[in-house]
Amino acid sequence: MCSPEDIIREASITTTEPRRFPSLETVSGLEIPRTASIRSLDDLNTMYREMEFPTIEERMLEDHMALIDVLNNLSIEYDRYGLEISSELEELRKKQEKISLCNEYEKECDILEVELANMKQKYEEMKRYSQYDIEDLKSRLEDLRKMFNDMEYEKLHASLLSKVWRFLEEGSLPDEDVISSLSYIKESREYSCTIEKMLVIEEIENLSDSHNKIICKHLVLEESIELDRLGKMVGMDRATLLRIVYGLLSKGIIVFDRSGDRICLQR
Repeated sequence: MCSPEDIIREASITTTEPRRFPSLETVSGLEIPRTASIRSLDDLNTMYREMEFPTIEERMLEDHMALIDVLNNLSIEYDRYGLEISSELEELRKKQEKISLCNEYEKECDILEVELANMKQKYEEMKRYSQYDIEDLKSRLEDLRKMFNDMEYEKLHASLLSKVWRFLEEGSLPDEDVISSLSYIKESREYSCTIEKMLVIEEIENLSDSHNKIICKHLVLEESIELDRLGKMVGMDRATLLRIVYGLLSKGIIVFDRSGDRICLQR
């Protein structure tokens, strides 16, 4: 029979240890990240700011190099969480740099194209002017400057101009005085006759309307004119108009192209 001491000793050996449970860490609701659907760039930036990530600005969507810089920074931040944006960012940067370089080349080509067009235009002008004797042109230009600045110039030509005014004001058929006064216009293509032509036209415009005014004006201004058109302008029948034409023709002032029914000043 066992003693009471043996019974107590046996009981203490067979008794199991009390079960121990691990302690649970508790967090407050404020520490749990909120979830939200990302529908815009503002939503994405809001999330990035909460996570202290670099944000993406609107202008970066056009400036690809700036956007790539942000993505590189985000890649560093993502790496802290074991995430990866893309392994091709460096390759993307190289391609974007190449595109930017091509855009710069294109702008330079546009500038060079405009400069080339201007150079071509100047070359064509130089080629056109190369047929002239430069020294002769300089001499003629100097003569014109002297004539233009000469206060006595109009006095020297007063008699010549007065004959034209008399013809216009009288409204009569051309006579010897009129024909001789118009003869200088034969050389109106020469530099030395430009000022005379300007003076005549200016004075003609100030005179009262007449048939002779219109005829004389068109003879000075136009290379040639059809008789039918001239007759309609002055309101003159063909017979009267032909008398004026033949009067000028007989004195060598005009040329009458009968096949084309046109007249022009004799050159």
